[in-house]
Parts: sequence; C-alpha cells; structure tokens
Amino acid sequence: MKKKLILALLMACFAIVACDKEKDQYQTPQINKRILKLNKDCINYISPQDKCDTVDIFSSIKINLNYSCNEVNEYNYSSKVNIDTFEILNTKNNNKVDGAFSISEDGLSIIFSPEEPLEPNTEYNIKANVSMLKLVEDEWVVAQNMNDSLIIEEKVSSFTTGDAVNCIKPQHILCSYPIDRMYNLYSKETNTGYICLSENYRFLLNKIPEGYTQQLRLSTEDGIYQDIDFTHFKSTEIENQKYEINFDLSKLNFDNQKIYKLQILQIPTNGNSSETKQIWSIDFRTSKYNTLKEKVDDIGLEGIAKFTGNNLFIKDIEFSFTTDDFFDVYEQQEKGKYDNLVCLNADLENTEWFKSSIYYEMYHKYSETEIKRDRDFSYPPTDAMTVFNPLSINHDYLTDDEINTGETLGIYNYGCITHNVIRECHEDLKVLRDKIGSKRQHGETLTEYEQKVLKYQNPESLTKGNYPYTISYRLPGKNIITSEIHKVLTCN
Repeated sequence: MKKKLILALLMACFAIVACDKEKDQYQTPQINKRILKLNKDCINYISPQDKCDTVDIFSSIKINLNYSCNEVNEYNYSSKVNIDTFEILNTKNNNKVDGAFSISEDGLSIIFSPEEPLEPNTEYNIKANVSMLKLVEDEWVVAQNMNDSLIIEEKVSSFTTGDAVNCIKPQHILCSYPIDRMYNLYSKETNTGYICLSENYRFLLNKIPEGYTQQLRLSTEDGIYQDIDFTHFKSTEIENQKYEINFDLSKLNFDNQKIYKLQILQIPTNGNSSETKQIWSIDFRTSKYNTLKEKVDDIGLEGIAKFTGNNLFIKDIEFSFTTDDFFDVYEQQEKGKYDNLVCLNADLENTEWFKSSIYYEMYHKYSETEIKRDRDFSYPPTDAMTVFNPLSINHDYLTDDEINTGETLGIYNYGCITHNVIRECHEDLKVLRDKIGSKRQHGETLTEYEQKVLKYQNPESLTKGNYPYTISYRLPGKNIITSEIHKVLTCN
C-alpha cells in the first residue's frame, strides 16, 4: 500500500514539472525597456574644432548635437540628451573657465559664453560628457543600446586663441551716443554719453600701461581738444549687452555746426603724442540747434498739410518743409542698426477723425493678440508716421571728405512728414473682418459691431480737420525719451 502511495506522489510531481516546462516554453520573454536604437552619435561636433588655432578671444564654445536636449516624444516613448559635463580648461593654470550656458530653442546646441574673454595665445581643452535618457515608468534613466551598454559619450578637443585685442571692435558696439557719423548732435539735448558693448572689455580698459593715463578726448580738426574721465562696468541693461562705458557730455564744450572726433585714449605721461594708443573713436557733427525743440520750433513742423496718395481709397497726410539743418539718417524713420533718434507719434485719442471712425471702437474692443499679423508699427499704429528726405542720395550722414577737410557740405534741405495711420488701421480691420467672416460661416451669432465691420470693404476716408502728433527724441538702444514736442497738422 505504501509503495502505491509513494508511486502516486512521484507521478504527480513529474506532472507538475512537465506542466511548468510547457508554460516556460510559451512565456513572452522579458523586454529591456531601457533600450534605444540610435543611428548616430549624440554629439555631432564641438566648436571651435579640435586643434584650431588663432581662435578669437571673444569666442563662445558650442556643442552641436544630433539629438535634442529637449524632451522628444516619438515611437511611443520619450527621450532626451543630458549634458553631464561641459567644461573648458586653461592649460596654463588648469583652471576652469567661468561663464554661462544657454541652449538653443531646438535643443540641438549648447553654448558656453565665457564671463571674461579668453586669454590670448593660450591653449584650452574642452571636455564634454553626454548621456541619452529615456523615460521609463515616469523616471528618466540612462538608455542602453542594442548591446545593453549604457549610451554615454565623451569627447575632448583643444584649441588655441589668437593675439590680444588692443581696441574696441566695431562689431561689438550695440549702440552708442553720440553715434558715429551722425550729422546732428544737439549738444544740450542730454548729458548722457555711453557705449553699450556685446562683449566684456574690462580686461582692456583696466589694463592701463605704466606711464600712461586713460581719458575720453573730444577734439577738432585743428588739434584743439578736451579730456574728461569716464566710467566702465558690467551691464545687461539692453539685450545681448555685457559691458558699458559712460561719460558726461555736459563736461564737454561744443560749438554748433562743427565736426568733432571723440576717442578713448591711453596717453603717455611723458608728453610723446606719437605713443598715444587709441581704444575707440567716432566722428560726428553738431547741429546748428542746441536741442531738438529749438529745431522743431524754428522749422515749424505744423500747419497746413495735404491729403496724398495714388490709391483711390487710402489717402495719407503729407507735410512738406525745408531747412538748412535737415534730419540725418539716424533721425529719419529708416530701418537699420540703430533705433530712430526722432520719433513721430500720432495723438489718435485727440484726433476727431479717428474717434468717430470704426477703427476707434476696434482698438478698444480687441487686443493685439486677438488681431494677429506681422506689423512694423504699434497697436494702435500711432507710430505710423515718418520724417524723411526723399531726395538725399547717400549723404544724410557725415562723409569721409567732410571729416578729412573739417568742412561740412550739408544735407539736401527738402523733406516731408507723412501720416500713414489709416493704412495700418485698415490692415488691422481686414484681419478682424476675416475673423468675423469665419465666425459667420460657422453659424455663430454676430454682434451689431461685427455686422458693421463686415460692411467695410474700403478704408474709412480721412476727413478735414486737425491731426495732432508728438515729435520726440529717443536715445538709441536705451529707449530714453529726452524731449517731447506737441504739434498739429491741419488738412482743409
């Protein structure tokens, strides 16, 4: 009996084992969720390139990636590149270079901007370590390749800088006042003089050679000069700025309608002028007027204007005038490197035509975000006014001949102010009309004002009356308004 029982138990055990083996045979194998299949290295290249020499001391160092640092969702998983190490070493002292990191919008470039310019004629080593991360069960982990190895990369390279810089490079000047080649400096308009720089020039301005002094010098073609002190410091007041130089214009004496040179100099104390070192220099002319207000009041810039334009429906306002001290290129409304020094803005809130037009209600009912379009002007377009010289041919700034001879030739003395507000108002109205039209197509109920807008196919005509505006002076880059003058154009 016992033998039969033991035999039965053994047979049962064999049956269980056989069943487990059968289960194992059909069980799904465990998948490694960390695995990623990549076709390229994470790091594409490093700039400056390896072994590159004569690299600019103001250079930034960049890692360019084949895969983004931003989270990427594709193929039912999320991944991103992680920067584990990115350092630059000065081989002279083995010190790490201090600076700031930034990442491009697409996450494919990591830029390191040194806090101070790199040392000249020096070798630097770059070390970069990156890893590919994958989101697994709500946790970022280092991904593995098809061989189950962690996806980690290291790249090292080196470069050598070029010679030292002994002057401020023009391409590093974001803005300045006075402006190089300006034709109309109003000597009493502001006491603020400055140079805003995109690079840190402390190394140069702090490095005054023994036996030298450092001064800001204002001079004329006949050799008469004035020297004053200036200050310099780190600044991020405007976009892309790193450094600034300030000086007080009220400490300098200007004559009107004269050409001047303004320089930062390192001057030998032994009196040998041939050893003077120039760090920065510009040339400019002073206006016949001390302030913009003096000029505007003398010219007038108000009174009877006329409707003009070839379009059957859109008419602008134009006011013509003459002056022997016309606005230069930095004052005229031209798109360029500098902000316009002279700004014209229509006073629409005190313009009867505007207040009685369909546009007035539009700008009070709808925000700029609701009426989206590419625009060159404000919302509402108060700044859709210009002052310009239509006949000047490359001579609305100070020329080389004038600088060399010390004699000014003048700017063509005819110009005009144009009031183009209606054009921009109607462009905004067209965007709104299309938006309302789409709303009607979808069967939505329109308001009384929206129904009114749909009827306006053509601009609302300008009417006779007064068109007040403000003319102001704005320091470049800083958007500081130094004066505002109110004037009125009248259309009969």
